[in-house]
Amino acid sequence: FNCTTHFPPGELIDYFRSIGMSFGADVNGYTTYTDTVYKLVVPEGSERGLAQALLVMRDYADGALLREEEIERERGVILAEKTARDSARYRSGVARNSFVLRNTPFPGRQPIGDEQVLRQAGQDELRGFYKRWYRPDNMILVLVGDFDLTSTKELVARHFDSMRSKGSPVCPEYGMTDHDGIETFYHFEPELGATDVAIETVRNKTPENDSLNLQQDNILRYMASMILNHRLDQLQESADTPFTSAAYYDTVMFDRFRITGIRASTKKENWQQSLALIDAELRKILEYGISESELVRAQKDLRADLENAVLSADTRSSMHLVSQIIASLDANRVLLSPAQELDLFAPFIEAVTIEEVHQVLKDNWADDLRLVQVVGDARMIKSRQPVG
Repeated sequence: FNCTTHFPPGELIDYFRSIGMSFGADVNGYTTYTDTVYKLVVPEGSERGLAQALLVMRDYADGALLREEEIERERGVILAEKTARDSARYRSGVARNSFVLRNTPFPGRQPIGDEQVLRQAGQDELRGFYKRWYRPDNMILVLVGDFDLTSTKELVARHFDSMRSKGSPVCPEYGMTDHDGIETFYHFEPELGATDVAIETVRNKTPENDSLNLQQDNILRYMASMILNHRLDQLQESADTPFTSAAYYDTVMFDRFRITGIRASTKKENWQQSLALIDAELRKILEYGISESELVRAQKDLRADLENAVLSADTRSSMHLVSQIIASLDANRVLLSPAQELDLFAPFIEAVTIEEVHQVLKDNWADDLRLVQVVGDARMIKSRQPVG
């Protein structure tokens, strides 16, 4: 965006500085698998201050001129960033995603982009992409701060009502994973200096609208994770525990894939013992469930989290709220205030039973799918059996 309708090359940074903004801290953006976000922190919420920011946002939305010389300059920046990201941790993450999310487009669509495209894409390709995807029906403008709602709505309309769609792209299919039974994955990365072992189960899911039932189910899953993570923390404190850290997780990606797993980080010589230990802990909780004291602890901790969120509600920064709003929009979820969450969820938390938490755990691991993973500096050598 170094050259837009209202800002010739080199003038945008000077403009930011002239209205009291810092280019690094107050102006930022990022791209994920599914969206691109541009952020501005405006010094003041006056009509003048908002108008100055919205002028920039409108240029982001459809005012980029994408001149050839600016594309070439940015091409070098992106290629350098891609090289800088090429760490052992990044390579391991890409390799793991290629295994866990196989048969989907995500492993081959890292947000940084394909190097061949980065090197060859020119003005026509970028302008075509910009025209197809940067359109009003595909954008959401989020404003958070101390400003007058009526005048701000009029200001937004003044800046954006004239914007028109110029393309109608089709979103690619997300695909479905095709794992079955017990599968193993090994990735050797000596630069990591440690080895991660994990047992996961992955299920395809249908996107869901938000609902009270969905939120209550999420609370049960979170409580189950809290209890198992507390067990892992206690194991970690033992002197003879083979791993240095461990965690249980139950997450959803893109509202299409539920990934549940237990993971441990360890020294390379201890990977087998660590894998056996987390497997034993998983089997134990699935077979025998949880105790009354574990449930009570989780209920108290979760209730305390909700109450602390209410107490700190007025101290949240604008950017923190922006991030929460965007995350809710991405997940197709309703954003609630801390007070609303406390009122809505506290009675449910108090009424949760041991059986409900145990059932969530059993449901997560109901089928025989197990993805057993070893990633890191542990070198595995296939032994050769002597021939007859």
